[in-house]
Amino acid sequence: MKRLRFRSRFELQLAKGLADNKVKFEYESKKFLYVPKPRTYTPDFYLVESAIYIEAKGHLDKAESVQLALVKKQHKEHDIRFVFMNSPNQ
Repeated sequence: MKRLRFRSRFELQLAKGLADNKVKFEYESKKFLYVPKPRTYTPDFYLVESAIYIEAKGHLDKAESVQLALVKKQHKEHDIRFVFMNSPNQ
């Protein structure tokens, strides 16, 4: 985690948890192109040994929900998962 700058405290907490458990990860290392309007999406974490992408979310609005659904649908070959800080279903 040398010199990484995270965008939120939640991302920092996740990174510390991964590091404490000796899970090798990369931070914002891959970009996915998605359409209808060509854009890129960058997941927060890539878990190297399990080939899992993690997106950390404090909350999810409708626009982000649509974006994430498009990315998952258009990149089925990748395991992209979402971790929420607060889930309404807790």
